[in-house]
Amino acid sequence: MNTRWQILGFAALLLIAGVLIWVFAASPSPQEPSPQTTAATGTSPPPAPPAEAPPGSGKLDRAFDLGTPASLVSAQQQEPSPAGPDSPRKQAPSAQPVPMQPKPAPAPKPAPSDKDPLAIYPAEDAPEDQEQTYEDIWARPIPVPPEAKGLKRLTKQNGVWVDPKRRRVIIAGRVVLRRGPLEMFACPRQTKEHESVVGVNTKVYVVHAALLALGVEPGRPVQFDPEYRPAQGPEIRVLVCWTDPQGKRRCVPAQKWVRNVKTNKEMQHPWLFTGSQWWESPDGKQRYYMAEQGDFICVSNFPTAMLDLPIRSSNAASQLLFTAFTRRIPPLGTDVALILEPVKPPKAATPSPDSKKPKPQPGPAQKNTPPEKAPPSQPGTPSRVSPEKK
Repeated sequence: MNTRWQILGFAALLLIAGVLIWVFAASPSPQEPSPQTTAATGTSPPPAPPAEAPPGSGKLDRAFDLGTPASLVSAQQQEPSPAGPDSPRKQAPSAQPVPMQPKPAPAPKPAPSDKDPLAIYPAEDAPEDQEQTYEDIWARPIPVPPEAKGLKRLTKQNGVWVDPKRRRVIIAGRVVLRRGPLEMFACPRQTKEHESVVGVNTKVYVVHAALLALGVEPGRPVQFDPEYRPAQGPEIRVLVCWTDPQGKRRCVPAQKWVRNVKTNKEMQHPWLFTGSQWWESPDGKQRYYMAEQGDFICVSNFPTAMLDLPIRSSNAASQLLFTAFTRRIPPLGTDVALILEPVKPPKAATPSPDSKKPKPQPGPAQKNTPPEKAPPSQPGTPSRVSPEKK
């Protein structure tokens, strides 16, 4: 019994050994790598190309097929052909590298003056200057604008000057935004710089008082309830002045720094002196000018705006009508001066109806000779006779 199992086990081993020998005998033997290929790639090359390869499959073709570096290809091109002038290598144009055409130079960007004489940057995608924070912008003091030289500052803490001869108010400020949607053009410092082009170093009620000193009376802010009523008031021209890198002082209407998103052009609407509103506590001990929260010179309608537009302009974030005109606005932190000028002179006092009647003018005889009074007559005394009657 044991002998039979031993014979079966020996037969199984012989069978397995025969199968292994047949498998190894049937597998193809690997080809020897060429010395050039091994030196070029450092690894074993793939199997050699079939015998029916097209003409021109020499060292250069093998180099391209195996991904040989360009430096090695150039060296192989310069090697002399062992087959002589009739070698197939020179007759195979497909083996020569195709020279690359040089890329044309990019066209120069047009200068800003070619399209927009007010543009500072050549395109709307100008370099972003938003690396500064608002604290950095307000870190240094704001200098006195050249337009305010020789004028008396309205208060010591605020950068506001009144020019009574030219009937204008001058406000010191700084560029705080160059790109993005707008709700204001100007706001007090550290209030709404994220949606205003200019920040001013003043309280808004001081500017309100300066306009009153010029004889300009405010109108009425916008109303939404029970129905929309646009803002009303006297028109105020707003100019923004700054010094460019060449040292030239430039002044433009503030509307040119605001772009209408629908027309893609500068804003065309004027600003009106609406006067904002005053909030007073029930006990009357506290009083607050509501434009101080940031609503100084607005491009969106606010009932608390000091200067507002005469058109309907939503203050909803998804419906904002205006954005910063980026290519026209100087870099962040640029010192600017806002100049507010009433468009119309103050109204004169209405004369009374009696003042319109002409007053009688004395004649030449009355002007030179005072009237003569006759003395009272006495009894027994003859009356005085004039020389003409004698």
